[in-house]
Amino acid sequence: MGLFKARRDASSKDVSDSGHASGEKRHHEDGKVPFMTMRTLAMTLLVSMGGICFGYDTGQISDFLEIQDFKENFADERDTLNFSWRRSELIVAMLSVGTLIGALVSAPIANHRRVGRRLSVRVWSTIFIIGNIIQIASAYPRWYELMVGRIIGGLGIGGMSVLVPMYQGESTPAHVRGAIVCCYQLFITIGILIAYLIIFGTEGLHNTGSWRTPMSIGFLFAMVLGFGILLFPETPRFDYAKGKIDGARETIAKFHSVQ
Repeated sequence: MGLFKARRDASSKDVSDSGHASGEKRHHEDGKVPFMTMRTLAMTLLVSMGGICFGYDTGQISDFLEIQDFKENFADERDTLNFSWRRSELIVAMLSVGTLIGALVSAPIANHRRVGRRLSVRVWSTIFIIGNIIQIASAYPRWYELMVGRIIGGLGIGGMSVLVPMYQGESTPAHVRGAIVCCYQLFITIGILIAYLIIFGTEGLHNTGSWRTPMSIGFLFAMVLGFGILLFPETPRFDYAKGKIDGARETIAKFHSVQ
């Protein structure tokens, strides 16, 4: 008799829990918070431009090493116009060196009270643009200018690789946060694809435009990110940590579209 009563009580509890969960689900579905707001979507697409910068710069260098005019300007084996393994590694790998340094220093800088995430995104975008300028201006026999430009561009990419997911994770609603942060990785892949497509169209040129044109297009993504971030506020987490409670509350309300 006691066993039968225990089973009946357990069954009643399961029904009650199921009804409670169903009620919570209906409450979420009928609530005023939308699943995805236009502000959140716009922020995702804009800030993820940092991923395109990373993918675009990574994807274009492998093709540059096979472009004839690029070889004429930077190859060290002048008889055959080919790159030795030392020269090619110095040109290619220096981006990763800059990326490592930028990733290490960007978070402490972004945590400074006078800087924050929003300004940091602009700074690293500008550094990436400066690196691009140096690369575009480089020419024979100053191959080392190309290497220096890739180091500086790598600094910008490293900083953006930290700040972009940070800004997205600290600003977006919890129920879509994972998907939005993953967009950074998706945009890296899109950037690689864009680089391949553009170089496919310019590699037939018989002048410096065959490699300078793709480099110049890289400006667009960084400029969109650097200027576009001005349309969005500082992250609520940073504002709250600095005592700006009202600003943090207002930002959360805007991204949840409940204001």
